[in-house]
Amino acid sequence: MKGKKEKRGINILLKWDFESSRFNDDIVACGFPETGDEKFGCTVVGRDPGIVYGTKQKLDAGGAKYIYAKYRTTCESETAQFYFATDLYPAMSEKQSKTYTISPNSPSYEYIIDMSDKPEWKGILNQLRFDPVGYDNRSEVGECMVEYIEVSDRFPVYGNKKDFIGTQGANNWSYHTFDGELAYREMQWDSEDGSWRGIYIDGLIINADIQTSRAKYASVKRWMCPAGGKYSVKCTFEQISHGYLTDFAIKRNHVVLQKYRYSAQNRLSGEYAGEFELEKGETLNFEFCNENYYSVVYLDADIGISKMRNEE
Repeated sequence: MKGKKEKRGINILLKWDFESSRFNDDIVACGFPETGDEKFGCTVVGRDPGIVYGTKQKLDAGGAKYIYAKYRTTCESETAQFYFATDLYPAMSEKQSKTYTISPNSPSYEYIIDMSDKPEWKGILNQLRFDPVGYDNRSEVGECMVEYIEVSDRFPVYGNKKDFIGTQGANNWSYHTFDGELAYREMQWDSEDGSWRGIYIDGLIINADIQTSRAKYASVKRWMCPAGGKYSVKCTFEQISHGYLTDFAIKRNHVVLQKYRYSAQNRLSGEYAGEFELEKGETLNFEFCNENYYSVVYLDADIGISKMRNEE
C-alpha cells in the first residue's frame, strides 16, 4: 500500500508498518485483531512508550509535511509525540520531535500533526518514533488501538464538527466562555452528555452540533494555528431558536473580522469566507452571544479551516 492511492483517496507517501517496528520496554505489541480490519493494538505498561519504525523507502520529508494518526487510548494522558531522524539530522531528539494534544477514553480520532514548522523536517526520512501517550500518563496499564499512521502531502483540513472531542486543544480546538469585556474562561467537559459547559453559567454549552448563549455570556469555539501558512476559512451559521438580542462574531487574535446581528427581518444566519496568512499561535474565535439575561438561544455553526498551498 505504500506510495499508492489509498481507498480514502489520500496521497499517502508513507504508511506505518507496525509489523516491522521495534517497541521499547514500556509498550507491548498485541498485534492485529482477527477481524481483518488492519487495526493495530498495543498495551502501555510504563510512562515512556515508544514504537520505532525504520522507513525503507527514500521519502523526502520536505515533500510530505503532515502526519495523520488515527487511534484511541484508555490511558490517562492528554499528550503524545512523534520523533524523527533524517539523513541530514540523523539523531532523534526533543528538538526533532513534535508534541500534540490527545483525548483519553474517547472514540477513535484522527490527529493532525503539521511538521511544516520544524526546520529539521527535511532530507530523507530514516526513522520515526511514535509515543502514543506522553509522560503525563497517569495509568499504570492502558490500551491503544491504532487504525493508521500516515505521512502525506495532503494539506490539513480542520472542522469544528469532525474534530469535536472532550479535550481542550485536540486538533487545536478549544472551548470557552466570554463575558463581553475581557475575561475568557475555559469550559468544562461533561462526559455524561458529551458537551462542554460554562462554569457557573447554567445553559451555556457547546457540542458537535450547537453552541448556546445566555445572560450576555458568549460561547466560544477557538482554533489556534499550529504552523504558519496560508489558510482558507469558511463558516456557515444559523440561529435555530427564538431570541432577538443575539450576534455572531468572528475574531482574529480577539480583533473582530466580521460581526453579524439578529434583525427583525431575518433570524441570525449567514456565511463567511476569508483567506489569511497566519503565524503559529494566532487564533480564530467564533463567538455566539445572547444579551438577554433569561433565555437560552441556540446556534448551529459549521466551520472549516483548510491549509492552502502558497503561490510561488
